[in-house]
Parts: sequence; C-alpha cells; structure tokens
Amino acid sequence: MKNKYFVTAMGLIFLVVGVVVVTEAAQKPAAVVAPVAAKTPEQLKAEAIQKAQQGLSLHEWAVYVTSTDAKGKAATETDVLTFNNGKITSRNLLAQGYPESNYGLAVQDNGTVVWETMQARELPGEVDIAFIRGALFPNGVLSGTIIMQPQKGASKNFEYSTVKPQTTPAPTTTGTLQKGKR
Repeated sequence: MKNKYFVTAMGLIFLVVGVVVVTEAAQKPAAVVAPVAAKTPEQLKAEAIQKAQQGLSLHEWAVYVTSTDAKGKAATETDVLTFNNGKITSRNLLAQGYPESNYGLAVQDNGTVVWETMQARELPGEVDIAFIRGALFPNGVLSGTIIMQPQKGASKNFEYSTVKPQTTPAPTTTGTLQKGKR
C-alpha cells in the first residue's frame, strides 16, 4: 500500500511540475523575428525603371535605320543612339540640329523596356519635330520608329533596329545554263 501512495504522490508531483513548467514557458515571450517588409508596386516599378535606365546607358546603340519611299524602295543607313542621365541623343539627328532630349520610360510586365521622346529643331521661321519611340526587348534587341515631322513638307517615317535588316539578293545570271547528260 505504501508503494501505491508513493506512486500516486510521485505522479501528482510530476503533474504539478509539468503544469508549472508549461505555464512558465507560455509566459516567456517568443523570439521576435522582424518581418521582411514587402515592396509596394510603386517601389518595384521604380526599381525596374532604374534597372532599365542602367541597361540602356551601358553602351552606345548602333542601329540600322530603314526608310521606305513612295515607290516601296527601302534604304538603310546606320545611326548611334546614346542614353545618358535620362537623355537620349541620335548621332544623325544631332548632326541635323536636333538636340538631346529627355525620354519617358516604362517597363512592361514581360520585361520589355519602352521609351519615347520628342526632339525639336528650331530654324528661322519654323520648328521641325522628331518623335522617337523604341523598345528594348528581354533578348537584347532594341528597335523602334522615328517620325520626322517638318513644319513645312510631308512627314517621313523610319524604322530602326539593332538587328541588321535582311536584304533580298538580286538574281544573278551566268549567261548559259549547263545541261546535264541523260
């Protein structure tokens, strides 16, 4: 019988000690882990735009500018676009009197960087305008359009790309055709 009381007493002691330990553990504050603040959409957009500006500013962009005349004949020339400190310069337009200009920039959900600007050239009695729009695609290709809108005369549209346009080679003739033996 002594053993029975001893076992019961020991069980009560373990029960009380266990309740006290559990109660003390519940009262201690848990380790506090600072939550990582989620970035707002505005912060994410600002970071994407800053990254895009840095990507555009990495180097001068050699582009192939193509125009098509009224007869459908295409002509291609080269130009260099430079992005620096939020401004763009076209080497060809600069030579024609168009100054560098600020550009607006947006980053699309697929990572494509889209930008545009307007450059004005002031001449005596007139102002000519060049609209330049472009996109830098995730594969590294830069392409877009240039619309030259003179105050006097018709506007001209150009397309440009960092990828050289494909040209169809002119057919060649050798003068005689070789016939095979049968």
